[in-house]
Amino acid sequence: MASRKRRRGIGGVIAVFVIMLLLMSVMIFFFLTKEERLAKQSKWIRKVDLNESVTEGIEDYIRLARLGDEIDVKSIVPSIKYDVILTFKSKGEFDEALNQASYEECESLAYSAFEEAVTELVKNRLEASGHTGDPSDLITETLGCDLTTYLKENAPAILPSLDELNSATERSGRAETYLCNGNTLVIVESGADPVLYEKWEGEAYE
Repeated sequence: MASRKRRRGIGGVIAVFVIMLLLMSVMIFFFLTKEERLAKQSKWIRKVDLNESVTEGIEDYIRLARLGDEIDVKSIVPSIKYDVILTFKSKGEFDEALNQASYEECESLAYSAFEEAVTELVKNRLEASGHTGDPSDLITETLGCDLTTYLKENAPAILPSLDELNSATERSGRAETYLCNGNTLVIVESGADPVLYEKWEGEAYE
């Protein structure tokens, strides 16, 4: 009798253990399904900072052109970031691509800052020679075109080209782990640090 009771007791423990494993498997399945469903519902973006590249490019040109060093280029360059779009597929797989519109905005901001820095330095040199006023007309007359056009066509590039960033950005990947709370997506690839994406609410990427 005692041996039968022990066997029944052991059998009961095993049954409870099996049931717990099944419940945990079901919970994990539904959790991952929810995570994947949330991730697939939206476009996701991460922003890549170009401020350092732009600032260094402008400073290099200023030194090359010997325009002086009386200004703080960092204070002129605004926040310049392009967007990488992530499209989540299934089972942790995703695609990434550069958003061309955000790159064009970066280019516009970068060359506006470039023009401002050069104009300010030219103005300083003219004022030191006794000339006052806005030097923009004089610069355009001297160069034969507006300063932004001249810098784009003749100065060394101050940010990577669209083709370079496309090549560096467009890829497919697979996440070992991903977490999604509806507004934020965290992707962890094997051997890499976690990467944070924000939900895109607009229409520009559709």
